[in-house]
Amino acid sequence: MKLNAFSIALLSAGLAAVTPVSAAWQPLNDGVDTTSSRATVDRVNRVYSSVVTLTNTSDDSIDGPFRVLITDSSIAVSGADGYTGDGIPYFDVDADSLAAGESTVVSASFNLERKRLSFTPVLEQDNPNIGIYAEAEGGADATLNYLGMDLFVETGEPEYVTALENATTPPEDDSRVGELLVNFNQAGTYNLYARLRVGPEGFSDDSMYIPSALGSANEWILVNGISGYAAPGETGYEPDTVVDSGGEANLEAFMWVAITEGEYTVANNNATEVFRYASREDGLDIDKFVFAPAGLTYTVDQLENGLPGEVATPPETYTPSGPPLAEGQSKFLGGVCCGVQRPNFEAYWNQVTAENAGKWGSVESVRDQYNWAPLDEAYNLAKDNGFIYKHHVLVWGSQQPGWISDLTPAEQLDEILEWYQAVNQRYPAMDFIEVVNEFDNAPPDGSNGRPDYVDGLRLYAPEVTAEVEAFFMARGDDATTAAQKAEDYDWIVNAFQMARDIFPASTQLMFNEYSVINSDARTDKVIDLANLLQSRGLIDAIGFQGHAFSTGGPLETMLSNIDRMDSQTGLDIYLTELDIDGTEELTQLLEYQRLFPAFWTHPAIKGVTMWGYLPGHWREEQGAILAYDTGVEKAALKWLKGYVRELAPQFNQPSLITVDETTEVGMQVADLVSYDYLGNPHDQTSAVQWTVLSGNEDGLFALDAQSGKISVAAPLSPGLYDLYIQVVEGEYPSFTRQVQIVVPGDDLPPEVIEYDFSDGSQGWRGDYGTSATVGYDGSIPAALLLPDWAGRNAQEYIEEISMTDLNGANLSYTVNVTQAQVDGGMTIQPYVQTGGPNYLRIYGQAVVPVAGENVITFAPQDNGAGDLAIIERLGLQLNGPLTGGTDDVVEMTYVRLEIPTELPSAETVTYDFINDNEGMRGDYGTNASVIHRPALEAVSLQPNESSETHNYILGVPSRDYAGAAITFTLNVSSDLAASGLSVQGYVQTGAPNYARIYGSLESLSAGSNLFTFYPQDDGSGNIENIERIALQVNGAFLADEGSEILIERIDADFP
Repeated sequence: MKLNAFSIALLSAGLAAVTPVSAAWQPLNDGVDTTSSRATVDRVNRVYSSVVTLTNTSDDSIDGPFRVLITDSSIAVSGADGYTGDGIPYFDVDADSLAAGESTVVSASFNLERKRLSFTPVLEQDNPNIGIYAEAEGGADATLNYLGMDLFVETGEPEYVTALENATTPPEDDSRVGELLVNFNQAGTYNLYARLRVGPEGFSDDSMYIPSALGSANEWILVNGISGYAAPGETGYEPDTVVDSGGEANLEAFMWVAITEGEYTVANNNATEVFRYASREDGLDIDKFVFAPAGLTYTVDQLENGLPGEVATPPETYTPSGPPLAEGQSKFLGGVCCGVQRPNFEAYWNQVTAENAGKWGSVESVRDQYNWAPLDEAYNLAKDNGFIYKHHVLVWGSQQPGWISDLTPAEQLDEILEWYQAVNQRYPAMDFIEVVNEFDNAPPDGSNGRPDYVDGLRLYAPEVTAEVEAFFMARGDDATTAAQKAEDYDWIVNAFQMARDIFPASTQLMFNEYSVINSDARTDKVIDLANLLQSRGLIDAIGFQGHAFSTGGPLETMLSNIDRMDSQTGLDIYLTELDIDGTEELTQLLEYQRLFPAFWTHPAIKGVTMWGYLPGHWREEQGAILAYDTGVEKAALKWLKGYVRELAPQFNQPSLITVDETTEVGMQVADLVSYDYLGNPHDQTSAVQWTVLSGNEDGLFALDAQSGKISVAAPLSPGLYDLYIQVVEGEYPSFTRQVQIVVPGDDLPPEVIEYDFSDGSQGWRGDYGTSATVGYDGSIPAALLLPDWAGRNAQEYIEEISMTDLNGANLSYTVNVTQAQVDGGMTIQPYVQTGGPNYLRIYGQAVVPVAGENVITFAPQDNGAGDLAIIERLGLQLNGPLTGGTDDVVEMTYVRLEIPTELPSAETVTYDFINDNEGMRGDYGTNASVIHRPALEAVSLQPNESSETHNYILGVPSRDYAGAAITFTLNVSSDLAASGLSVQGYVQTGAPNYARIYGSLESLSAGSNLFTFYPQDDGSGNIENIERIALQVNGAFLADEGSEILIERIDADFP
């Protein structure tokens, strides 16, 4: 039943006469002993009297106030101090607290009657950790003072307030406002929770307004995208789940929601405060609000039943001390600012880019009205600290003024010039300007909803189109290709010419693009455009973005394309927007270790800009943040600090460790050796901490935290065990190494990756660019695949994984479907997918499901291009079109990936340099060389003159190096170790391509160095035809006897 406005007025008037009772009184059932004396007659006052004794039997003090309720009394109470809301009499206890073992008494009086007295005393505590409850329609600790005409009370169980009107702007009157008078018994700060239900339209039903402060006059705060935790009786109810800012959408189900925007201060005890709320969308049902004392956490069960919350453990906090990581180095490591990325900026980064504030649409969203404040903050941060400032961005096909497309080209040109001049006037000392962003992926050409002002740019110098066409024809392009390039690039030339004409000569001009280095084709376009702009003196640098979707795939491809940009343009190169995903910290750390050293040490890359590092990051959902909002650093940032500052300890990558299955518990199987950042070996007195980050979940091995010794900790079974180990000295961790231990045997178990959805959807999501979404039901538990059949006939759901070879793998999905979906014609199809730029899929068969549970198995087969070896996503696709069941969800309850375990073979080829140099030499076309040192049984590496890279090759018979492990044993003099040199193992094909497959960068320490390199397929089949084992030394050095790098041994282990 709906209550109309007249009924509401009567209800409000009636409720106003009722004195609300605080929900904070709770029985003390544990830790207190309650006894009552035999009744005595008080003849003066003509009452019975009984003394109730209260004893604290716990080990802790208990704080009051207290009261004793008199229940089940055979005789009416006389002279009670008060009555509960249910009419139960009580007597106050004159004690503020009860220490452990302490007792106190309270006297209870009863009418003098001729009958035996019996009663049950119940001790209650006024618990300050219980929230103040306010029913949206009035009730509990609140009375309804007003309910607007557009709000209605739905009666039933529960009663709740809802709206029938949509209004997407804050209230201008009280027609959709509810006003409550809330009784607070204690002064303090309160956080807001609410019991709400989002309607079937999801995003169109999940918002409301709350006040900025208590009181009748307030600003409105929008609460949007509401999610929470299922209430009792709803699907997914988990009573012990802490209600925080997360949760699920839980459409059409009541849930408890932590409204983080709601924090309110009550100045006085026993105060009545006005709380106002307002509707926004008509599909949101509002049951009640809870004002919870700040600093506590509450579970679903505690909020539902009015129970006290628990004191929140103060979160770990961290404040970095600085200086910036790259201070004093030849290249910068910068970040984006400001807003949520502002805290502690100066402690990490020494270059500033405004993430969004410098975009034209951010500054001039309304024509001729400028918002410079956020951009001022970023620019001033740079200038105040002596940091480099890079402006992002003048021209782009996104986040531009909406009004620009409505103008004529001539008017557009005037506005563009005005924009350039306004930026130049306000920021006269910019170091870099990204003149054009994403020229290929997102030009401002009107396509796909983008702004359209390329014709305005062309008007600046119309003759440029013909000149660009002539440029490319002179370079050998045919007329058709040259004409297309002129259309693609003429407006860019004019954008740069305007910038060169307007901005100071000291400001370097550059463009920026994504998915460059992982795409040969886009790298070609970058080189073409750079050469064109160079021919006109318009460009100073190239920028390529480093978002996670732009850096997947083989590192060799990316380094090759950086080399091509360098050699074919000669321009400085900047990595402009780096973020690396990883919902698991180890995943992100390993990917940083794979990518960052290769970019940072590349001589052509002059600086790197991190694209955010704190929560609020645009890829936070993918785990791309580097620190939490408390300042606590993730593993990747801890490693990055030590690596960039060159203060991290080191330990050598050991070769494969073989342990017999019968090895006794306690037996040592390895002794890892570590060094400080100067290359000095650690000993038992060194303050280091060895840690296994992953791979030892079954506790089979023990790693001594001080010595680095590995021993057997439990009976072993055959298998290949990958232990991810690091050593920490001070605040800096070493590279995390994959230490492989093999226990030989037959029928080795596969590596298993499971998703059981016991704690959420575990990273599964709808595919990017689609409207498919994933929810969660903890009562099953299952990830809920939520389709949007109105959008498309294929609904794709993905889980991102680290690059993995799935040759021989088996994948299974367990899903529940409805009869309506089966009858409607839905099929289910598993697939796996590579990363960017191609995102190639390998599909299994489409399966016709049955109603209920289905187990769908998939053994992916290689597509002939080697893509199965570089998989980065697991996928499941629902196929339509459907004739029914379009509103139903698919419950995915379990996913299992089995990857076969293949033990490395014992076949080993050794090059020991005892008698000669084994054919080792400097690479062809360079001045690098080697000298055999017979007395040392080693070869000495001689530098490639003053170059920053020195390559040494060893010709070997052509063979397949898939699964091989190459171990280099080096000996380095202390002076060269201290100079910051690094090395990199690689293998190489022969003619005509001489393609290289690199390992990771390895730091050098004084004395013996041992590291193992596991060549990975580059997706082109090159690993099957390797003809060289090689080593690259990075950094300039000189060599003579006593100051040199020696290769003492190379071992190649083959499967």
